[in-house]
Amino acid sequence: MSTRVVLDPDRVREIFTDCEGGSVVVDGVQGRVSFNADRLGHHRAEIEALLSELPDEFRKSTGDSFLRACQDKYGRLWTGEHTVVDELLMLGMGIGKFRFLLSRDLWALLPGGMPYYVLVD
Repeated sequence: MSTRVVLDPDRVREIFTDCEGGSVVVDGVQGRVSFNADRLGHHRAEIEALLSELPDEFRKSTGDSFLRACQDKYGRLWTGEHTVVDELLMLGMGIGKFRFLLSRDLWALLPGGMPYYVLVD
């Protein structure tokens, strides 16, 4: 029997905190963080499972807005905190599964002035 992964803000924070401190530097929307590569590797499968619950638009070449990442692929709000969304997406960038579509200097041109991300296969 398989269990469906559910995006959980508390679990995202636990993983984020466990991975902090190391040589993998990631720039997010709200700041920069350094992750421990071994800890990222330890959590990689779970991070990938959490990312897979984001809306399908993130898997398309056009990506989707940071603002949509607070919902899961079923349209349900999984967090109301942008900080937690940023933490999940930075974990995704830390394992090489997420990236910005445009550089920070072009974000102002996007809806809400927020970046678009795409899931990397």
